[in-house]
Amino acid sequence: MGTRVTRTSRVALAAAFALGLLSSCGPRDSQTAAALIGDWRGHVAWRDGTTPLVLHVRAEGDSLTATLDAPALGVAGQPVGRVSYDSPRVHFVVTDSAGTLAFDGWLRRGLVVGALSGGPTGAETNHALLPQLSLKQAVKPAKPSPWPEGVVGGEPPIVPAPQRSLAEWIAR
Repeated sequence: MGTRVTRTSRVALAAAFALGLLSSCGPRDSQTAAALIGDWRGHVAWRDGTTPLVLHVRAEGDSLTATLDAPALGVAGQPVGRVSYDSPRVHFVVTDSAGTLAFDGWLRRGLVVGALSGGPTGAETNHALLPQLSLKQAVKPAKPSPWPEGVVGGEPPIVPAPQRSLAEWIAR
């Protein structure tokens, strides 16, 4: 008995081939360490709220270093130290007197997404409540927004909070 290809199986094969071609279409994703250099704006979502963050990544020799700003938490220029990148994985650690926070995530198409873990020394970690961090590379617009700050279309105003470390805020 020979193998017989029916009309239905030919249509299924053609559809699978077309899907394979379409999935490879589109702009290529830049997956190099240089893609991380710049300012990244986003939010950390923890427990019942979100907080805006800005991560400033720069090259120092062959490695990447960063600082972190969270104006609503009173955190400005928090040293992050070395940022490791193994395409597509991103990892960095924020250490201060209150404890150590580690970020493990990935870079894909201009987004850095992952989870923060750690906190004040000796604090118990509930892995179900790990803060999620999502950042998008900040690109300066060709022309400034016509909307004032705090109006639809503009950036919402950020009211500075008392100075604390990021680890202290996340542990609250």
